[in-house]
Amino acid sequence: MPSQSIEHIMEEITGHNGLQSQSMELNPVNEQQLEVVRQDEYLQEYGLYRTDIVGDGNCLFRAVSFGLYGTEDFHLTLRNLAVDHIEQNLDDFRFYLFDDNANPMSDLEVQRYLTSLSTPGTFAGQESILALSRVLSINILVTIGGDSQNPEVRTLEHNFANSPNMIHLVWTRPGGGHYEAVVENQPSSTASQFRGLPKNTLQEEMSHYQWKSNTDNCKPVKLNSLQNIYKDKISQAQEDDHAYGEKQQDVLNSECPRCKKKFFNKSTMIRHLKSYHQKGNEKKICCSISTCPLTFSNVEALVDHLKSFHGANIEIENLTFDSLDSFEKFKELESMKTNTRFVKHRQSKMNKNGSQSFTLVCHRDGLKRDHLRKGEKYQGKRKANLKGSCKIEKLCPSRMSVSVKADGSVNVRFIKSHTHSTGFEESRFLPMPELVRSEICTMLSLKMPISSILDKIRENVCNRNNRNDLSSMKHYHLLERKTIHNLKKTIVDSSITSHHDDATSTFLKVEELRKELYDPVLIYKQQDIDDPTTGLQKEDFMLALMTKQQLDMFEKFAPVILCMDSTHKTNIYSFKLITLLVLDEFRHGYPVAFCISNRESEDAITVFLNAVKARAPNTVVNVLMTDDDNAGWNAVKSVFGGHIHHFLCHWHVHESWKKKLRQLIKDEKHQAEIYTYLCACLQAKTETFFDAYVQELMTKLQATSPEFLNYFQNYYVNRKENWAKCFRTGEFGNVHTNMFVESFHNQLKTIYFEGKRNRRVDVLVETLLRIEKKLFMNRLRLFQKIQHIPLRD
Repeated sequence: MPSQSIEHIMEEITGHNGLQSQSMELNPVNEQQLEVVRQDEYLQEYGLYRTDIVGDGNCLFRAVSFGLYGTEDFHLTLRNLAVDHIEQNLDDFRFYLFDDNANPMSDLEVQRYLTSLSTPGTFAGQESILALSRVLSINILVTIGGDSQNPEVRTLEHNFANSPNMIHLVWTRPGGGHYEAVVENQPSSTASQFRGLPKNTLQEEMSHYQWKSNTDNCKPVKLNSLQNIYKDKISQAQEDDHAYGEKQQDVLNSECPRCKKKFFNKSTMIRHLKSYHQKGNEKKICCSISTCPLTFSNVEALVDHLKSFHGANIEIENLTFDSLDSFEKFKELESMKTNTRFVKHRQSKMNKNGSQSFTLVCHRDGLKRDHLRKGEKYQGKRKANLKGSCKIEKLCPSRMSVSVKADGSVNVRFIKSHTHSTGFEESRFLPMPELVRSEICTMLSLKMPISSILDKIRENVCNRNNRNDLSSMKHYHLLERKTIHNLKKTIVDSSITSHHDDATSTFLKVEELRKELYDPVLIYKQQDIDDPTTGLQKEDFMLALMTKQQLDMFEKFAPVILCMDSTHKTNIYSFKLITLLVLDEFRHGYPVAFCISNRESEDAITVFLNAVKARAPNTVVNVLMTDDDNAGWNAVKSVFGGHIHHFLCHWHVHESWKKKLRQLIKDEKHQAEIYTYLCACLQAKTETFFDAYVQELMTKLQATSPEFLNYFQNYYVNRKENWAKCFRTGEFGNVHTNMFVESFHNQLKTIYFEGKRNRRVDVLVETLLRIEKKLFMNRLRLFQKIQHIPLRD
């Protein structure tokens, strides 16, 4: 192929004046001539020549068609093939999609670009070369360079499919860029003429394409190291795979029945029909301006419309983070600052390159809906929340489009503007921020009281001198005690419970206790399990505990006086808590055994007391104080013997009298008179006074209230030693109430359970053991005060 030398071209450019050429700019024609000459000389070294390709904006696809099939006629088919492949694998090609300012294209810009690229005559670039390389399984070589900006001529390899089959193109820069095919045989049409301007005149004014190369997929190669790179050397299998039938010019022969848009083939038209017209995919987002009738298929299109046509000031930021944790911290701080929240409606999309993408939407976006429980059928409107729905019944454009790369870095496109107020009044829809929650959990773990935690959270707001300024007020400053209590409950449960199922967790707790040096488990009977060794029924539950220190206290102080009482509402199963308690030398109550049981009958209490007796067989119980319940007294007699003195709790006796007086005597004045006589009998200091008071009371009742007289004779006169104060003698004869046990139960419910209903048995067990430990430490502290700490061998 005859060509002019580089020196000859330079002489034409510079007017045979070498000095002048240093200060003159090359005109486009001579620049083109210089690039073509250098490229031709480079190709001819390997016996290669360029061939003319029509410059109508389809030159890339025409050149590829010529390299594959020896004709340019299949360029439209190749264009559709490339566009389809890019759309289906968009994440793989985003690196090559930039706007005029070299910034990555947004989703809307990408959609516009692909729509333009599918139009015949639109200039295509490197992304199309790579798409064709992969979808056709060929290696596309492109020779570039030779102009003043890039004087070195080199050949780049585009082998997206890692294929040994190759075709060869050449690209010239001036005039918007033009592709031509490279062949082995010299074309006759180029033997006698010099190339002028590139033939891509259709795109000369509108194309600003600048060649970019990706070193991973487009690397320089040496032509003398390649084999079988020409069309006539492509294997027959390659030709068969990509044969498109007889040569024919592509035409717009498929039309969308909905919008009448024309396509080159039916498959492209069907894909368009599914994407744009299938139910659920129509343009359904209305313009935020009520007077504007336009609708849009995505938020990006709406935002672009609002900015372009309505002059809306919508803030958009493109952010980059080193890790997903850094992004989460930014999101949390942004939500706290603006009284907003961003939620993910759909699962993250996992891409082939290891990256993932997802979108976080403003939680107030969308329509409100009725929330139903799992499996519940809708049968009408449920009661509305007092604070209303967080949904604003329309679209809020604020969202975060997040892309997490394979290396862990995060790119975020953040649309900051909202269509609703972000003031303090809107914060009622927000949950507790994770940062605040973490801080509260830390303070709870340090055993700080809830009141102190509330003071700590609110210390920087509502100053007395500036309470009219609520600009710094956030919704978490108005937390309630109940909220922190619930949080504390989850923390306690997570540290105590071994399993989400209470029965399983209790079983694991019991097994753990049994492995201690001293087994504190007296008896453990699970519900719905037969255990003939316990003597309980199959449906019964019982768990009794006595630690080593409790056993010591029982052996030492139970011979003096033993108190027994039960309480309810310590769990949600209506299991009763039965407590045995003794009084120590400091007149402090000390619980010596616990029993959690579903029954409080005589036989159930007997099983419990037998287990206590087995641990302390030599301990003698002399005095028992209970409420006016025969079940407990009968169980104690059967286990510890009938010699025991039974003291009724005076508080329970007073309560029983008051209740019966209200039932049998309607006159309140008469009630008060009879109650005075009863109290005199109870407080009588000697038996003589007691007999006199009782006789006078019975005479009074016989005339005024024979029904109450009958009650008093049957339940109290015949067992006066149990309740009358004058019959109580000995070291603890002045102990008249069971208030020590009542006080213990009250502390359990009000202090340790904070007045809330405990739900789980495993939590109750752990709390009882924690209280026992605290009482033991208090006892050591008292001995330390008197400089005497008892030590055991």
